[in-house]
Amino acid sequence: MDTIIIGGGQAGLAMAQCLGRRGQEAVIFDASPAIGFSWRERYDSLKLFTPAQYCSLPGMRFPAPDNHYPSKDEVADYLGEYAARFRLDVRLAHRVSRLSHDGTAFIVECGREAFRSSNVVGAAGALQTPWTPAFAKVLDASVVQLHSHQYRRPTDLPLGPVVVVGAGNSGAQIAAELCQDRAVSLSFGKWPRSFPQRWLGQDIFWWLKLSGYLDRPRKPDAVAQETVGAIPLIGTELRRLVRRGDIRRRPFTVDVDGADLIYSDGARENPKTVIWSTGYSQTWDWIDLPGIPQVGEPPHVRGVTPIPGCYFVGLPGLHTKGSGFLGFVGRDTEFLAKQIQKRMAGLHRRTTSKGQLRNV
Repeated sequence: MDTIIIGGGQAGLAMAQCLGRRGQEAVIFDASPAIGFSWRERYDSLKLFTPAQYCSLPGMRFPAPDNHYPSKDEVADYLGEYAARFRLDVRLAHRVSRLSHDGTAFIVECGREAFRSSNVVGAAGALQTPWTPAFAKVLDASVVQLHSHQYRRPTDLPLGPVVVVGAGNSGAQIAAELCQDRAVSLSFGKWPRSFPQRWLGQDIFWWLKLSGYLDRPRKPDAVAQETVGAIPLIGTELRRLVRRGDIRRRPFTVDVDGADLIYSDGARENPKTVIWSTGYSQTWDWIDLPGIPQVGEPPHVRGVTPIPGCYFVGLPGLHTKGSGFLGFVGRDTEFLAKQIQKRMAGLHRRTTSKGQLRNV
């Protein structure tokens, strides 16, 4: 195979489309049973805060009117239609257990199967391993606790008070939904930077595009967090609900004691349910390549790693502030497709000059 792409979300699909348009063979391996499955598994009420006009992948417009905010299922449907339109080779239920190199080609192992490839692109994204603080493990079993990625709908939770830990966009949306029929506390430190969804008649993303905010490139030697910064809270509903008392603001959660959460001011709370909206960690324990750490951001410059033929795409801050957003990942996949095309042309020239072709 020319290129194996690991991960069949928006980044992996866009990568395959860009390679295919350049005449490059690309196969996608994805652990899910269906394209867009990870989107369908998120909470029912989820809507993007990015309007439809900024949600398109290369070559296919998102099928919704401007200023429509897509639901999770609309995104999943779009990804399925995208793969079908471009006839992308997606191998579902192929969970990669190991990625290595034998000195000649990359070896991608999926259970008992192994595949050889000249290039490999890690497109599994940033939402891989849900992260919760270590002390969550000792919270009393009488308290139902789950990570935000496990939350689906209010009716799945027992009646009684809820604490949502973390005031990012997911935490804020979940707290706003739950406070309709139960007592909700939201635990966080400083108020996150926030933008209104619309300002002076335009969506905030219109202004971010106009200002070039999302196009700001990563500085040399900067880490991703420095490029992305704290993701702002979109919308003003959370502040309104806190002011009205519908959501009780609580300080940062620093520990637990039995069934109690302990806040940074020493106060305690005994909820019926805790939802940890505390983000994700990047883990690469399936990668067995020199220089690629098992946890954290892999070394790369604009997605190109020091290992020839090994690339990453779909990570926040990969090249610009917009790299991790659905409608902006295409700029990164276009760039990487050019790099892979050049590399394959070089490999072809070297093998033909020796009078032989290698099938890797």
